[in-house]
Amino acid sequence: MCLKIYEKLKLGILLQKTNTTLIAFGNNKLKPVGAITVPTESNKIRENLKFCVMDAVDTAILGTSACEAFKLIQRVTITAALDSKAHKPGSLTKSDITEDLKDVFSGLGEYEREYHIETKAEATPVVQPARKIPGLESIQIGIELNQNGWNWN
Repeated sequence: MCLKIYEKLKLGILLQKTNTTLIAFGNNKLKPVGAITVPTESNKIRENLKFCVMDAVDTAILGTSACEAFKLIQRVTITAALDSKAHKPGSLTKSDITEDLKDVFSGLGEYEREYHIETKAEATPVVQPARKIPGLESIQIGIELNQNGWNWN
């Protein structure tokens, strides 16, 4: 959470000291000015969420665990989706999965109608490298990865 937002909300919750260090792209280490735990509600679900308060970040970001707690996202495993059939471990085939999960695998990579794309005859195809993640966005991704058990530095 941005320090300006924390001050504007006037929550009456004092900033607590935190030993958390956020690591940004390029291994830049940022120290929050503090942390707060805020009672938060979404979809009629109440949770006490811990926010790191930063002097530089503009937007409060919810991590994966908070999104799952509020039922904003849901983790679905392939075994849960295939529980309706008795499959022996290691016996699943590609056709078993695509047949059981038709709604997931239908229509991918297809357009509803035909498209015509013209390119210049002298154009040279170019493969672009992966996009680097900007510093503050990288911090938010790093926090979320660490919350999910990945040791991201």
